[in-house]
Amino acid sequence: ILWDWTIQLGSGTQAFNISLTGLAAPIANGSGAGELVYGSLSVGYSGTSIFVILIVSNYSSTTVSVTEIGLFANIVIQYQNSSNQYATISSTALLSYDTFSTPISIPPNSLAAFQITLSFTG
Repeated sequence: ILWDWTIQLGSGTQAFNISLTGLAAPIANGSGAGELVYGSLSVGYSGTSIFVILIVSNYSSTTVSVTEIGLFANIVIQYQNSSNQYATISSTALLSYDTFSTPISIPPNSLAAFQITLSFTG
């Protein structure tokens, strides 16, 4: 079993409910207008919290507004099927979703860092 996390940024909004599977308007990974270049994800921990950090760059000539953020888990199960062939099953799940009360504006030729903190108690 292989797994990793992804942070996705978006320019839409939607009410949270437990059956959400994605963002309302995901921002693509790229350097065109309305797109952001997604850097690698950093994950750290301290005590009972996990920190997931993403740095994005805006290489376009227009400002990009971020209004929503989601944390996804990507899971891949590798196995040998009944024909002795290598096979995989993959799945993605939205673990966390939030919207910003004020849009985050990322001007041209700028970068921004986004952090999601998962805290555990009990």
